[in-house]
Amino acid sequence: MIINKSKKVIITGVSSGIGKALAREFVEKGAQVLGVARTVKETRAGNYQTLSADLTSASGREKVYEYVRRHWGKCDVLINNAGVVYPTKISKVNFEKVRDIMEINFFAPLEISTRLLPNVAKNGCIVNLLSPAIYKSHVEAGLYSASKAALKSVSDALRNELVSSSKQTKILGYYPGIVRTAIFGEEELTGLKGMLSTSPERTAKLIIKQIENGRNGEYFEPIAMVIRLLAMSRGLIFFWR
Repeated sequence: MIINKSKKVIITGVSSGIGKALAREFVEKGAQVLGVARTVKETRAGNYQTLSADLTSASGREKVYEYVRRHWGKCDVLINNAGVVYPTKISKVNFEKVRDIMEINFFAPLEISTRLLPNVAKNGCIVNLLSPAIYKSHVEAGLYSASKAALKSVSDALRNELVSSSKQTKILGYYPGIVRTAIFGEEELTGLKGMLSTSPERTAKLIIKQIENGRNGEYFEPIAMVIRLLAMSRGLIFFWR
């Protein structure tokens, strides 16, 4: 896929981190970009439109679909980037938090993807941001790991369903490494984690490269792949708690 002014791109979670960096990269390439976040002010500047929507609610997700239906008719790229982490031990879990994390990390990308699927252009791409935490769940991150594991499962299933589709929609499951974003506290990215971390801008460029290359499957950043391999071999992941 060639990213140019004819392409229409939706990105969730654009208020900071990877989402913000992705929006900037796509805008610079000339694409029409709809940036979605709960805390953004709705504005339009050139080829960039922001949309304020609470993706934990069905009405918030409906706003995304309605924008596409009314203003675009179709989209070429959907990037489900929005996500939250609620550190808590499973033995002391707050079920309101369970519902919140599943709504934003799982139900939102699932509903937005399936609702917009008929509007995705031929050879379009849906990107779901996953996590190596699927393979190595540590104390206080069990809910996050579970939500991303659920998203991986439906991503794989949808990809298999679309193999024979005439539209040839790609489903990319993207695994960032340790990215310097607000999802980590500053104290989290010290020592070895800090040295192995990367910037949101670099991750954004890598995601766009996979989209441009037409990847249909999964992509692991190098550190994410190391985490996965060590977890699968039951190795000690000392930098991932």
